[in-house]
Amino acid sequence: VLKLNAYELMGKKCFDLLSEDTIMKKEVFLRIGEDGNTHVCGNKECSVATKSELQQMLQLASDNRETSATGTNTTSSRSHAVYHVLLPNGGSFMMIDLAGNESNAETLSHDKEQMAEAAEINASLMAVNSCLRARATGTGHAPYRDSTLTRVLRDAFTTSVESSSIAMLACVSPACSHLERTSSTLKNAVKLLGDITLPTAAEEEVQARCLQTWVTAKRTDPAAVTASKPRKITSKERKAQAMRSMALAQLFADLKASWGGEEASSWDNQGWTMLELDVKRLQRESALISDTEVPALCDRVKQQLQSDEFNFAAFNSFCALLANHAGMRVSALVRMVRAHLGLPLCLNCLQNATTGIKVLVAVKTDTYNGKCPGCFKPY
Repeated sequence: VLKLNAYELMGKKCFDLLSEDTIMKKEVFLRIGEDGNTHVCGNKECSVATKSELQQMLQLASDNRETSATGTNTTSSRSHAVYHVLLPNGGSFMMIDLAGNESNAETLSHDKEQMAEAAEINASLMAVNSCLRARATGTGHAPYRDSTLTRVLRDAFTTSVESSSIAMLACVSPACSHLERTSSTLKNAVKLLGDITLPTAAEEEVQARCLQTWVTAKRTDPAAVTASKPRKITSKERKAQAMRSMALAQLFADLKASWGGEEASSWDNQGWTMLELDVKRLQRESALISDTEVPALCDRVKQQLQSDEFNFAAFNSFCALLANHAGMRVSALVRMVRAHLGLPLCLNCLQNATTGIKVLVAVKTDTYNGKCPGCFKPY
């Protein structure tokens, strides 16, 4: 028989994830015991005897977590979830699901409270990263007192390698729009491997070959080489990319809600069908794309992602292809879709998206902190 307790850390507060009251979360408290370790007081502890019981309790805890829409994820975790399993032999197994972090550009539409929340999350993630790096390299003291989360993980950071083990899973995205973040995640993951020697021969060979090719091309056509040099992304372009991702994330969430939201368990299995129906409806009003081309566009996205699953990555790729087909920007496509499908939009965006159409009306909502989900400006 195993014992399980689960709780989430939101800033300086801690809430029980196994509480039966799903409306008002039960706050629990972290206390430092005589042994110097951090303990949770007042939380519910469940006994599980089978694998199905453990999965059921973990699912319950996961469903009770705090989530909200961000610029990159419609259901981003806004808390650190801790799942602590006590083993019969006296040992323990702890799983941590970290909250999603955000860059400065992705917090442009946040209010004061959300900005403080994002700063708290990023600070705790930096503290975890510092402790993991100290543990991996074996140099210096792990600064576990820097955040509530690292105080909970004190044992893992301070005990010897022989008596405890740590594994970290790094999440990356296949989307090209997340290339910068994916590269940063992988670089940090390599640093946490400790003092190991990575193979460099293959990399040097590639660099030498690329240099030789570049020198040859430079001699034959200097103008072409100069034109093909990679250009650094400006802060303005980075901000525009973040705004586009936020607009797509909000549109994806609103479409999901119009298809049935969380109440319909099969909406994600029928997502491609629902998307085709909405695009065909849009086509009849705006002549954006012919009915016969819509299924072909869906198949093209499936081939690119090598998957039939309908998720935000698939929706993102579909919108990019549809905007390219229509010869417009993705942001303009988002406004057009919102206008014709009756989704929330400010009057200015509505006028830009529906020139010459007088039957549509602006829809205002407080769901987005009083800001338009098309341009992210106050109504």
